[in-house]
Amino acid sequence: MWLIALVSLWFSAGLVCAQPPGTTPTRDVFAQQQDGVDASGLPIRAFMFLSESDNVVLMPGLSWEEFERLSNPDSVVDSNQQLFSFQSLAIKGEVDAERFEGEVGLSIVVAPSQGQWIRIPLQMGNFHRLKPPDVTGIDNYFMTLTPDGSGHLLLVKTDQQQELKLRMEVSARVVASTVSKTLEFKLPGAPSRVDLNVGAVGVEGEILGRGDEVLEKKVVADKGTNFQIESGGGNYSLRWGSSSRTKDDTALLEVESRINVRWDSPQDPLIADFLLTVENVRGSIDSFQLRLPAGAVLLDSLRLGDSGQTIDLGEPVKGRDEEIRDVIIPEAERGSRIDLSFELQLPNDNASESNPLDFHVAEVVGALRHKGVIAVVTGSDYRLRWLSSPWVDRVMGELGEDAANSGRTYEFKFERASFELPLYLGEKGRQLRMTSNSILNVYDSAANLDMTISINGQVSKGLLQFNDAGWQIREIQDSETGELLDLFEDDDRFLNMRNVGNGDLSQIRILAELQLKPENGDVGFYLPTVTDVDGAARVQKATLDIKSTGRSMMVVDLAASVGLTRGIVAGPDVSAAKSSTISYQIQTQEKRPKVVGALVAQPPRISLASEAVIELSGNQLRTDVGWTVTSSLDLEGVLIVRIPDANNLVTPMENGESIVSVSQDVGSEETQKPDDVQENSGGVEEPIDPTLEEPWMVSVNGAPAKLKYIDGDRYELISERLAMNTMDITWRRVQDLNAAVGDGAVISVPLPSPGILDVTIRGSMGVTLRGDQGFDLVSADRQRQKRLDLVTFPRDPLRLRLLSRLTSQEELTVQKTVLRTVVGRNLRHESVYAKVQGGGRFQVGLPSDAVDVSVQALIDGEKRTVRREENTLVVLLPNDGETHVVDLQVWIARETPASFSNIKPLLRLPFGVGRVYWQIVAPSDGHVLWASPTLGRSMSWRFDRWKLYRQPSHDDVQLMQLVDATSISMPPGNRYLYIGSDLRSFEIVIVSRVVLWVLIGSVVLLAAVVLTNFPKSRHPLTAVVLAVMFGGLLAIAPDAAVLAGQFGIIALVLVVVMIAVRVLVSPARNGRVFSSSVIGADQPRPPSTRSLMPVIADDPRVTATEALPEPAPTEVTT
Repeated sequence: MWLIALVSLWFSAGLVCAQPPGTTPTRDVFAQQQDGVDASGLPIRAFMFLSESDNVVLMPGLSWEEFERLSNPDSVVDSNQQLFSFQSLAIKGEVDAERFEGEVGLSIVVAPSQGQWIRIPLQMGNFHRLKPPDVTGIDNYFMTLTPDGSGHLLLVKTDQQQELKLRMEVSARVVASTVSKTLEFKLPGAPSRVDLNVGAVGVEGEILGRGDEVLEKKVVADKGTNFQIESGGGNYSLRWGSSSRTKDDTALLEVESRINVRWDSPQDPLIADFLLTVENVRGSIDSFQLRLPAGAVLLDSLRLGDSGQTIDLGEPVKGRDEEIRDVIIPEAERGSRIDLSFELQLPNDNASESNPLDFHVAEVVGALRHKGVIAVVTGSDYRLRWLSSPWVDRVMGELGEDAANSGRTYEFKFERASFELPLYLGEKGRQLRMTSNSILNVYDSAANLDMTISINGQVSKGLLQFNDAGWQIREIQDSETGELLDLFEDDDRFLNMRNVGNGDLSQIRILAELQLKPENGDVGFYLPTVTDVDGAARVQKATLDIKSTGRSMMVVDLAASVGLTRGIVAGPDVSAAKSSTISYQIQTQEKRPKVVGALVAQPPRISLASEAVIELSGNQLRTDVGWTVTSSLDLEGVLIVRIPDANNLVTPMENGESIVSVSQDVGSEETQKPDDVQENSGGVEEPIDPTLEEPWMVSVNGAPAKLKYIDGDRYELISERLAMNTMDITWRRVQDLNAAVGDGAVISVPLPSPGILDVTIRGSMGVTLRGDQGFDLVSADRQRQKRLDLVTFPRDPLRLRLLSRLTSQEELTVQKTVLRTVVGRNLRHESVYAKVQGGGRFQVGLPSDAVDVSVQALIDGEKRTVRREENTLVVLLPNDGETHVVDLQVWIARETPASFSNIKPLLRLPFGVGRVYWQIVAPSDGHVLWASPTLGRSMSWRFDRWKLYRQPSHDDVQLMQLVDATSISMPPGNRYLYIGSDLRSFEIVIVSRVVLWVLIGSVVLLAAVVLTNFPKSRHPLTAVVLAVMFGGLLAIAPDAAVLAGQFGIIALVLVVVMIAVRVLVSPARNGRVFSSSVIGADQPRPPSTRSLMPVIADDPRVTATEALPEPAPTEVTT
């Protein structure tokens, strides 16, 4: 008993402390713990409990937003459909027999996925990948095939908006018939371009698709025929075949339909009146096939055109779809266009919201295009309801009451006949669907709102409740008619919708503005809302586009905002040509949508294209600069620019004189401030514009502008036309040149440049230089170029050079010339010593491939400047008519092989040079083996103990004395001196001593081996041949013959020594050096000196000769 009492007491205590059934827990229960954390501090990931069947159920923890989304899935916007956008699609490939192989390139803009995978269907189900795809622009991605076989599926994940590039190599099957080949394309909806090469000539192509594709054919040499297709994607086929084949008489039909449907109640069938206009683009229409909707009943015969002639519809054919019927046109009514009308009864099985009617239209089988309009008239007690379907859209037009039947009319437009439109009639309750699109333009201190609301359905009492949310409403109008709507107040504000639209469709436009009042830089405001007075409004889709067009940009805080989620960026091109536009989705109208963010100052951002012309006219220099400036922000009438100061630049001329830049220094009396400026300045010095004497004239879009000097090289360009979008700015300045400026003078010309940081230069900045009759104007730093293409704006003035076009009256006379070439392994040192008179300038030519060149010039022992004009070096001479000594030293980077090299002078002397001494300084181990026959040798052979060498007729000092030049030290090496006049034919061959020794030693060794091992070669004719060859070498290349003789003698001495050692080691028995010790098998044997005694045979029948034994083989040695 006591146990029962204890148990009862325990249950009673539990019932007292437990929560009563049917009640919610108190707030104290939730106050004891944090969100997602229990009382012990452990995080709550899921809840586990038993179901009614005693099964263990695991329920994960959910946020309220996730619970809302799972509870009401129909109201959630599928964000994946909004998170990517196809930009372009390119396919390029070739067809070989029945196989297509090519490359697919696809550009896609992807918005942030917030940690979720974005599924991007690429279609192209008949294309097979040959290699893994190449995806750039994004890191997290993978590619697979769709389960339904529609094609490829790309899954990506990103935290910020990116543009990805997809490339993959694919192949596809080409369907071939006896007369044509067909390749099918199943592409996503994107601007597409197909480049297809077909290895055949004389073929024609056609597109089987929607009809808006563009096909272009080109004949490519050695490749066949090229087809280029431009389309908007989708499914179509390219068919091509020989142009000489029999003409295809297959009809190409285009159909337009007008369908009037009467539906009185959900229990009644539909009565559809069809009017089909069929047109054959290839000729007359004899017959065609008509597919009727399933279960449709023809109420009357078919009628043709205006004549009203009736024809019968063919019966179903066995083995074919029973809905397909044949339509045969009488011969008298045949033509390229046929109008056909008939009436059908469509079945209806009590269509409802849960079981809607799938509406189909009668379609012409094989039609190239079939489009039309459907008008559905309902009874007065019902409203037509429908579900969205591909290829068919609701017409936003003027719809009204049917006077005869007191019903309502709904119109739809379709582009393809193969569609299904779910329909049903609603008699209880009404649906009011609303979509809104708002554009918010944000300025520095204000915002303008342009909201367009589309209303589908009947408005209760003809009124909509309107909440302006503190905005100042400028006007509310009917979008179709532009009529202003009445807005009145009765406790709340209402819109009068009685006269808006016609029927169930209407569209209104709200224009409002709001003054922004930032608090610590943050702004927040609500958006106006429109709801039904009975609360029946359901906003299907609402978007908000925020555009920042002022100097401040609106940065939205999504966490603090209410009812906003990020959509795809409407304007992915955020260049200077467009303002920044970001789209957002408004999730719900249950809570008032609120935008919270901050206004962030934006620096000016421009893109600029520039072209300049600098023209010389007499003693003036005119500079014209044209800018095309594009700005996404309002410049507010001011643009900062920079103009470098060229007043203090002094540049010497090449003949030693000095000149100043085109902007001459202003005298002390001119640089002083005017008296009135000094008096009004109050002791504060204002900066003085360096271009005050020769100012820039500036205009913006043809209107004059003001250029205000700030300091340094900074100016303010002020014009009321400096705003947004594209502006044309022209600059002009005329400068006076110093009268002392002459040939070779370098002048400095400043050019304006933008003074802001964010500048995008479109293309290159072109500068065209134009001279006059007396001087050419060229660049001083770019090898005499008259056209400069600059990638950036020059911060320093351009250095330009004046070159006289007048030739000297006195021609250049070169009296004596010494040309010296010092040959190195990696460097060539060329020296020119000349005694000249007149001419005014001395120039020599450089090789066209000379890159690294160092130059030094002396005139009469004084250094002068050398100017390089493309591949020519120019040294200016004094214009005094006297004789001068030119000393020109040129170092050119040039690789020279160590074993064998062909040496020519790298410098080209001017024409008219007479006798030239050419001195070559070769490396110590290099020898001149051959010289051009046009060269005279100014050398003689000398004998020094055991070798011969060539001694030049003039040493270094004597050569310099010929032209009265100062001798400079030259590096050690073998020196050779030649004389000639045809400088272009100067040529020698230098061979290394090692190579000579290897060649000549090899020849001597080969001759020794042949003479030793081949006795037949030891013949007098061999000596004659060798003598003739050596004599020919002596006649053609005497230098080579002498060197060959020296090295050959050394090699022969070594061979003789080796033979002598051999003889001493193994002496020959007969004393001959070149005889063999063993007689060969083919040599005759000497007779033996041993007498052979005859043997008498015992047998008398055998003669004495026959009884002699055979002699043994004898080895004879010599």
